[in-house]
Amino acid sequence: MRYSLGALPVNESLDNFCRGFWISSGLTIVFVALLFLVTRRRDLWLRYIAAEAAFWVRLRLPARIVEASRLFEASRIFIGFLWFVVVLWFLLAVANSGAYLYFKSQLPPQREPNIAPMDAPTSVRPPG
Repeated sequence: MRYSLGALPVNESLDNFCRGFWISSGLTIVFVALLFLVTRRRDLWLRYIAAEAAFWVRLRLPARIVEASRLFEASRIFIGFLWFVVVLWFLLAVANSGAYLYFKSQLPPQREPNIAPMDAPTSVRPPG
């Protein structure tokens, strides 16, 4: 029997929903932290994107591309984009958990295979 989620036996196809839930939840937390940094700790975010722009200029990336990227990362559109990503990952986590609960109730319970030990007598007679 395959075990997942502690000691609960789980069907292999349900494992994908569990894995998707945890990945989606983790990414939701990461993007919420980034959104917090961009909105509430704006001074740190602006210093970071200025340092990033200086790094790319030192690597001789065209200044036009670096400036466009810096302006986008400092804009309100970027904050809206982060909100969209947070909501999207959160909805994906909810969808994965809902699918797990729905399909868990649809599948029959798993049982351990009934395998006899090697030294147990069998009902098959040897030829001869």
